[in-house]
Amino acid sequence: MAEQDREDLIREHRAYDARCDAVSCFEVFFRRSASMTPTVAHFERFPCFAGADGQDATPDFTVFFRDGSLLVGEISNLARQRESLESLLHQLGRYHRLQQGPSAPRRWRQAKAGAHRTARRTQ
Repeated sequence: MAEQDREDLIREHRAYDARCDAVSCFEVFFRRSASMTPTVAHFERFPCFAGADGQDATPDFTVFFRDGSLLVGEISNLARQRESLESLLHQLGRYHRLQQGPSAPRRWRQAKAGAHRTARRTQ
């Protein structure tokens, strides 16, 4: 394996590992904190489901609340180029239009109209 390939793999693994750590922190907050637990119906790590445009939606996590609202979480690393921000904004726009999300393992539920939120953490 070439040295550059090795370095790329290590860098990609570190980014993935950091993303997993961040999702775990959100999961603990939403599923175990005394103030949030009663409001959360379902937390899903790394879901993959059809978006409003028919394309796969692959956020880092989703939270379906008991009131029917949906939070879509995306953790991103922004480059200094404008295209990086534009790509993230396009992705967040797609997530904002979602009409459904995971509400239990292998079950989907309609989100309340206008009741979705998008959370993002930029590193």
